[in-house]
This record gives sequence, C-alpha cells and structure tokens, in this order.
Amino acid sequence: MMLRPVQRPHPPIWFAANNDAAVVRAARLGSAWVINPHAKLAVLERQMDVYRKALREAGRPFPAELPIIKELYVAPDRRTALRECQPFLEAKYKAYASWGQDKALPEGDSFSHEFEELVADRFIVGDPDDAIREITRYAERLGTNCFIFRVQWPGMEQAKVLRTIELLADRVIPALRGSK
Repeated sequence: MMLRPVQRPHPPIWFAANNDAAVVRAARLGSAWVINPHAKLAVLERQMDVYRKALREAGRPFPAELPIIKELYVAPDRRTALRECQPFLEAKYKAYASWGQDKALPEGDSFSHEFEELVADRFIVGDPDDAIREITRYAERLGTNCFIFRVQWPGMEQAKVLRTIELLADRVIPALRGSK
C-alpha cells in the first residue's frame, strides 16, 4: 500500500459480538466491542461485566469509544411508532429466527415473541421522548457513547424513514446534547 494509516499503529478495529466467548475475544483483540442490537438490556449488562473482566485480564484499558447498534424507530407518538414499524421489524426478526440467528441469544430468549415483547428492552421504538430516555438509559447502564441506529428495514416507505431521521435531528439529538 502506498497510503499508510494516520493512526498508529493502525485505525481502531471494532469487533461485534453476540455471545460471551465472542465478547471476550473482542476485549482481547479489538479496540472496542460493538454491542449487538439483538440482546435484551439485562443480558448486555451481564456481558458488559464479562467484557470488563476480559479487558482487565488482558491488561487493556476500557475503550474511549464504546459503540452499540440499535434498531430505532421514532414517530410523533409511541402507538404510531409501534404500529408503523411492526410489519417491517417483525418480518426482519422472523427471518433472523428462521435462519437460527437467535440461537446466539441466552437460553430461554428468542425472536419468537409477540411484537411488543420482542421490542421491550431490545429496540428503541416510540416518540422522541421515549428515544431520549432509552438512549440515555443505554449510555448510563452500559457506558456506550457511540450509537449506530438502524432506521430502515426491507419494504419500509422512505417517507417514514425520513421522518425518523428528522425527529432524531430536530428533537432527540438536541435534547441529548443539552443533557451533558
């Protein structure tokens, strides 16, 4: 390569991980663990303990950036948000279940739940205030400071996606900036 990275020794390398062994590997080898969007918050809190312990054992510091991926849908009110995103988000996770992707979840958890139970403590769906509350909750409980939002799913109308982005830009992000 003619162009060399500016960062030394290399750019940060983030490892995504779903199960405990992969979380330990992310701590040992990566610059940060990309926290998965599938597990419930209680599982992620337990895995954060696994991650911190693995970092200590590897003699590595807690990363300056800790990213999390979240499914996110924002509408003017919670009922509308749930109703509008349900067909798309539900279809996505039914497909994931048919592929066996939920086998990486802890015993007893799966993607085969009624929609509101699937969403609870797993995704961020609601009005702008719900989004602010949930983003803050994940930041406080896990220490995450980088959020990667998936706001569009197969078949979803572009106007709904753009409304979510606008609500994030107009209501959610300014409120989060003001809370620092």
